[in-house]
Amino acid sequence: YFLFRQYMVPKGRKLIDKILLCGIGIIGAAVAIITVVRFASDEHSVDIWTWVSLYTGEGVLNFCSDLWSLDKTSNGDNTFLMLRYVFGLTNNIDIESVRKTRDVLGIRNSVFYTYLGTIYFDFNKIGTFVFVCFFSALFCKICKVKARGVRLGQLIYLAILGKVIMMGMMFYPYTLWNDQLSLLLLLVFTWALNHKEKLAYSC
Repeated sequence: YFLFRQYMVPKGRKLIDKILLCGIGIIGAAVAIITVVRFASDEHSVDIWTWVSLYTGEGVLNFCSDLWSLDKTSNGDNTFLMLRYVFGLTNNIDIESVRKTRDVLGIRNSVFYTYLGTIYFDFNKIGTFVFVCFFSALFCKICKVKARGVRLGQLIYLAILGKVIMMGMMFYPYTLWNDQLSLLLLLVFTWALNHKEKLAYSC
């Protein structure tokens, strides 16, 4: 919507803007109600604002306290499970077996670490930094929007990136074997589509 908003008629833009604002307001109100109910259901020694700040920042706090000082890794099972399985480097295929590999790290598996924590399981400090920088640069290159317009292949890449960013607040969405297989097939299709589109533009 944000990519094509400038090409829409003003009446259509205003309608969609109102729908989005109403949707955000409803979701925000629902989250606020759930938060207040959760706070009221237990006894707390702090006020609600302190509790909310701790609740919303739980992922960062747990990451810093549990993962930052970690000196072991899960050898890539959380990020490249399918490739490692194909090459016979792991026997893990489902979420239960992946979680068991984290047991050797000596950390709690039931807490909220954010999706960056999933990558950190595999690559630690330096590896995670390189991973994020590499894929950020790669997506910036392949998703660069030029004046002549946005290609369908670019939209697919942006949708993949958007899924990682939006769902990544909770977990890395391409951890499991079947998810990575679907992603691989989608990337191959998108690469072929992009190649065909580039040939069409060059003609």
